[in-house]
Amino acid sequence: MLRPMFYNYTFLISSIAPRPIGSVSTISSDGKHNLAPFSYFQVVDHDPPVFVIGFSGRAERPKDTLRNLKETGECTFNIVSEDILEAVNVTSVDAPYGVSEWALSGLTKADSTTVKAPRVRESVVSIEGRLCEIVDYNTSRKPVGAHGALAVIEATRFWVAESAVDENAVMLS
Repeated sequence: MLRPMFYNYTFLISSIAPRPIGSVSTISSDGKHNLAPFSYFQVVDHDPPVFVIGFSGRAERPKDTLRNLKETGECTFNIVSEDILEAVNVTSVDAPYGVSEWALSGLTKADSTTVKAPRVRESVVSIEGRLCEIVDYNTSRKPVGAHGALAVIEATRFWVAESAVDENAVMLS
């Protein structure tokens, strides 16, 4: 018997823990800003640094983040800490296309240098990245109109808050 999607989701997010939450910033090709949290987010390689975002299927429409990645190939990951958790949670709302989650959350845009998508100024670590590929899931269960995908992204620049840097740490080149 197949379990309803919601039950699978709640089971997985409560049993696969801890797991990082990434707040992903993107811009559409027509300049609309998007900010969304992802619990299906992870680093998968270090040389070069490569990350993945998992997009769960949904029948209504693709997530704006996925659409923007397909259009522009750029994003910024912002690591979520306890200090910004409530604001990031606000961005999980399924806002209509063109409604900026930035304004809803109160988080501050900061310029990036290698991509157009801004970073979250309040984030302790932000990672600019470029899309390598999108892999559509080829699973046995494909609800009508739904899709799932995995975005593979190579980091192009890291931002770390000074308060998070250990002055005794050895820098490696």
